[in-house]
Amino acid sequence: ISNFQPMKALDGPFLKPLLNHSKESLRQYLIQNNFTWYEDASNEKRTYTRNKVRLDLIPQLSDIAGGSDALQSRLFEWAEQSSDVRDMIESQSQQVRRNLKFSTFPDTSAPFVCEMMTPINNEITEYTNSLTTAPTMVIT
Repeated sequence: ISNFQPMKALDGPFLKPLLNHSKESLRQYLIQNNFTWYEDASNEKRTYTRNKVRLDLIPQLSDIAGGSDALQSRLFEWAEQSSDVRDMIESQSQQVRRNLKFSTFPDTSAPFVCEMMTPINNEITEYTNSLTTAPTMVIT
């Protein structure tokens, strides 16, 4: 879950300025301004996983969630939680790296390392449990 995140409008050297606009709104804009809409024929082929997700899975999830706006809201909440978890894991792992010098531990250091990890594990568990109070989408 810590890697679940939406595409970013600016991702390194890549700029995706139309990412936040729906396909339909872009199509309508072009038509209203006398441009021709071109569709890549491969977009309708279910041989590609991305198309199966877009053509089959997303519409089903949208129906279950109560519409595309509700699904989008839930997916953004999930992405935000994922980002929070990822940030917390990264922060805790940096703290552990700063505090541990594995090369200086004697052979009996394993219990000590486990003892140091207990507060971190407890914090992760506490945070994960707090996420259960957030709105969720149940798929049955």
